[in-house]
Amino acid sequence: MIKKSLGNCFNIIGTYPPNPRCGERPGEGSYFVLRQLLRLFFCAVILGQSACRNDKTIVHPPTNAQPVSTQTPLPNPTKKELDRWDIADRETVRLQPSAFSQLPENIVVELQARQCAIPQIHGDPKPHNVISGEFQKRGQTDWAVLCSKDLISSILIFWSGSVQNPSTLEHMSDKYALQGIGNDNIGYSRYIDAVGKAFIEEHYRAYGGLNPQKLITKA
Repeated sequence: MIKKSLGNCFNIIGTYPPNPRCGERPGEGSYFVLRQLLRLFFCAVILGQSACRNDKTIVHPPTNAQPVSTQTPLPNPTKKELDRWDIADRETVRLQPSAFSQLPENIVVELQARQCAIPQIHGDPKPHNVISGEFQKRGQTDWAVLCSKDLISSILIFWSGSVQNPSTLEHMSDKYALQGIGNDNIGYSRYIDAVGKAFIEEHYRAYGGLNPQKLITKA
């Protein structure tokens, strides 16, 4: 009788009053007490205490279930939503090193390895920001390149055309070189050029700074 009752009434074990479908009749108190004891044992040993708080079926998620996000993914910002200065920064023309035919091949390869692009100022279609001169001493040809990578630029100086240990100057964000150019437009303005001794001395007299006699001969 106990085995039959457990087999037929497993899903409703412990219910009260007695269930006629399981062959129970009013007054079968001993069977009811036995079912209650089995229910407590079943809850405590197999499912744990949380299963004994109600008679509802507990469904456990599979172990490989993936969490479901309740947040709606944000769309990518449109061009209008970006800052206008950020837009101008990304729209700045940046040329590949191979666009400069005057550059020695070894320097082109080095710049490509560094993932450099050469930013161009607004309104000047001729490739620029690659220069050469006697920057360190007379009779030695050095090269300087404005290298932009990840929207950040620095001046690389290749002494005597060697790619070994080039000097790096003025590391700064390209965005800081933007300025208004009229009619609510924005343009890039960072520019390097080679100048002579007279230019250096003139600016030294006007603005001060390091003694030109201790500077390079052409910068």
